Amino acid sequence: MLVHGFLENSYDNWASLSPELVDAGYCVFAIDYGNTGPVPAFGALEPIPDSAQELSTFVDSVLDATGAEKVSIVGHSKGGTVPRYYARFLGGDRTVSRVIALSPPNYPTAGPPLGNDVLERLNEGSDTVAGIEYTTIVTRYDQIVVPYTASLLSGAGNTNIVLQDLCPANVTEHTGISYDPLAQQLVRNALDPENAQPVSC
Repeated sequence: MLVHGFLENSYDNWASLSPELVDAGYCVFAIDYGNTGPVPAFGALEPIPDSAQELSTFVDSVLDATGAEKVSIVGHSKGGTVPRYYARFLGGDRTVSRVIALSPPNYPTAGPPLGNDVLERLNEGSDTVAGIEYTTIVTRYDQIVVPYTASLLSGAGNTNIVLQDLCPANVTEHTGISYDPLAQQLVRNALDPENAQPVSC
């Protein structure tokens, strides 16, 4: 499942990665959520708890349609934080196997506010949920999640990856990370770690 970020939609965010995942044999679903503003194409406008409830309903429909027991979720920006709320508070611990997040605002940042009280509750005790594998992929050149380290998780079951630690010349920023070839390769590896391929710069 693909979950877009703030002021984005499923096409804007995933026009590149989605067909790649389909070609790799994945059954791909992408949600549009939080389209409550004057411009329907701009989504993820609602608070994280409301967005997570929309995601919960969508996951149920995907499980019903596919017969699968669990889903893997790939999210960008706010779309990487919403699945964490779903997993912790709305039963997603039973339906999610992996959360792979690209530049998510997991802790308070200088960028657009997501509700520090919500993030505080979400991170209390542990910022991961047992039984779910997390991969957090970030860029040092993030101009929205500032500092970029506000994306990183510290809980059990998480792997943090900074693009520039692998490829120092990579200059991808926040909005472009879902289109970045290196980030996409890391997503594919996280979805299928047993067949992970060496990264190329």
